[in-house]
Amino acid sequence: MVHMLSSMRTQLAVHYEHGARTVALLRGRAWFDVRHDAEHPFRVEAAGSVAEDIGTAFEIDRRLTDESVETSVQSGSVRVSSRNNGSSVILTVGQRAVWRGDHVSRETDIAPDSVASWRDGQLMLTSVSVRSAVQTIARYRDGRTFIIGNIDDLPPVTALVDARRPDDALAALASGTSINIYRLPGGIVIVRRKN
Repeated sequence: MVHMLSSMRTQLAVHYEHGARTVALLRGRAWFDVRHDAEHPFRVEAAGSVAEDIGTAFEIDRRLTDESVETSVQSGSVRVSSRNNGSSVILTVGQRAVWRGDHVSRETDIAPDSVASWRDGQLMLTSVSVRSAVQTIARYRDGRTFIIGNIDDLPPVTALVDARRPDDALAALASGTSINIYRLPGGIVIVRRKN
């Protein structure tokens, strides 16, 4: 049995055949609660990464901006591997890994209850770049969000924000970092480094 929730604007393709259960995460993030079945393995493919259930609840976040894929484990364990070179790590409760360009690396552990916190309307951003924080929050906005100029060398941020109020979250991010937010008609937001 598989329970699945996905965030707004997530795109999935489901393939159940030949005894395997495979979900392709084309964009966005999704949370899976899987009962392990060795005869019917469950895998999530995103970009060039593969996360395979070993009996777990876990989140996959595919970031279109840098084509990285983050996997975080809420309970149980999951194997994350690169489809092309076979490198892999096994994650357990509170652990996370990021796949980038055929390499899987362990990241800083997180609190298990913060995994897929977006399901409750909260976004836990743990030591992420300002660009990544803006892009994550922008997923929940109705209007378009544009980043103008270089903000990649700003210090990383850690924050818990309300996904139901993304414009307030952007404003809070701006007040704690070196960025300005400009609002335009039609719900358009421009994010720019402070001079």
